[in-house]
Amino acid sequence: MKKKEQENPIIKAMLKGYGEKFPSLEEFFSLTTSPEDLRRLLSPIPELGRYLNHVEFLGAVTSDLAYAKLRFRVMIEYFICLCQTIGERSFENKEFLPRLTSEEIETLRAIEIGPNEVIQAQFIETFTGHDTAAAGDFLKLLIPKKIPRLANAIEGVHFAATSEDVIGNVTGLMANNLIYHHLLPKIIDFWIFTIDWSQKWQQDGKGSLILPAFTHKQSAEPTTQNKMISVPLYSTVTWIGMLIHPMIPKFQPFSGKMGGAVGNGTCHFAAFPEFDWETIFRDFVEGFGLHYDKMTDQCSPYVMEGFILHIIDDMLGKMVKFGEDFCDLVSCPGQLFVKLKKKGQKGSSIMPGKTNLWGIEGALVMLRKAQSAIRFFISELQNYPHQGNMARSYLFRSLGGDLMPAFIAIDRITKELGACVPSERNIEECLKKYPGMCGSSLQTYLKAIGIKDDAYRLIQEISINEDGSYANAGEFKDRLQNVAKKLNLSSNIQERLIELTEFSVLVAPADRKAKLFIEETRKDLAEFKKMCAQVKI
Repeated sequence: MKKKEQENPIIKAMLKGYGEKFPSLEEFFSLTTSPEDLRRLLSPIPELGRYLNHVEFLGAVTSDLAYAKLRFRVMIEYFICLCQTIGERSFENKEFLPRLTSEEIETLRAIEIGPNEVIQAQFIETFTGHDTAAAGDFLKLLIPKKIPRLANAIEGVHFAATSEDVIGNVTGLMANNLIYHHLLPKIIDFWIFTIDWSQKWQQDGKGSLILPAFTHKQSAEPTTQNKMISVPLYSTVTWIGMLIHPMIPKFQPFSGKMGGAVGNGTCHFAAFPEFDWETIFRDFVEGFGLHYDKMTDQCSPYVMEGFILHIIDDMLGKMVKFGEDFCDLVSCPGQLFVKLKKKGQKGSSIMPGKTNLWGIEGALVMLRKAQSAIRFFISELQNYPHQGNMARSYLFRSLGGDLMPAFIAIDRITKELGACVPSERNIEECLKKYPGMCGSSLQTYLKAIGIKDDAYRLIQEISINEDGSYANAGEFKDRLQNVAKKLNLSSNIQERLIELTEFSVLVAPADRKAKLFIEETRKDLAEFKKMCAQVKI
């Protein structure tokens, strides 16, 4: 840019507004598009374009490559399982599934599956028209290259099995990874962040920040920030606790499956009726750390999938409520919390006099979208016809995409929440503006001491003006004194009434309870996160 343009006062002011980190105009106009930038810009899916940095990790979890690697892993383990099971017995076909040496098992498990191998298997699929059959044929070609003596044993790959005996375990492992190693820890981290964020505003010597609590979107009673976050925390840890196995301290895993075309094990029993196939099936599935369903069709009945994902749906729903309620606290005219202005940031494209919580606004619809996808997934997954069809294949392959909005949303809410602080001035004005929030306690106390009048009506009259507006602090105090005189109450009782108008007194018991709960819950959340890492994938 020409020097004259650089010195233009409007441009200079504009650049200054961006802050010190903004580059010079020469550097700015020299920025070019990288291959990664171009891929993002051309992506028709926002999650893989604009929001890619939030979900790029899913490439190692739910991508076609990740799915294919798991499929080969399951098929190799099945081949090893059969060799070690059948190879122990003496039967007519001595070369079929011989017992493997420890070195051979190690060689099979060390087979490198990368993009080249997946592409080679997909090339076979252009002939077979079936991806799992193609993967099996690929292994039949590959195993003799690695271990020549197994050339006559390659029919053991996928022996007596249907594709769901492979994919049912693949999807279970993939879902364990997605939910327990990524999404649930993300949810846990969010609530730990929320606890830490709320603790910043503890009032010195006074406990938690006092806030108005709302019912029907009207000021109801005073509460504290500790108490407000305790309810969604309680819900979340309760749901997480439901995911823990009732007998042992570990999370309930997703399902795996083994049992043939319709779950009867027919081909296995036909070939080798002397074997305890039910035990073999169970040991194989549970060896992956998956839940074994002893009664299945071609696919699992997906009871565990529905159970786990319903709980995830509930947890996301609680985050939606938390986000919506917080937006209300930031909204005008109350603005009990405010968003701090960041250098260079614009709160609106045209209105300089406001800041918007657009990060949370977008996050809420993302969470609801993920919830909708989860509900559709559960319904369609469990609603397969007869003994099964291909619906589960598409549904599970798309699960990472279904949940991408949730990962993005949680990051956005976390960032937005961290940019907000309580407005002590506005909170104080709000509490003074609505002194009637102590009314429920006052009328309950008056009933308890046995006054000969309608306590509810007495407090209602001093709380609400003739025109329907709420009494302010001065009006409320004067009217309460008049009521005390009218009732001829003793000085001790009058002192107690005055004490009950102090919001700090009213919230103290609940705040103490909430504080202890939060301290315990933070430890629980940390323990839950450790348990997530222990789920096999």
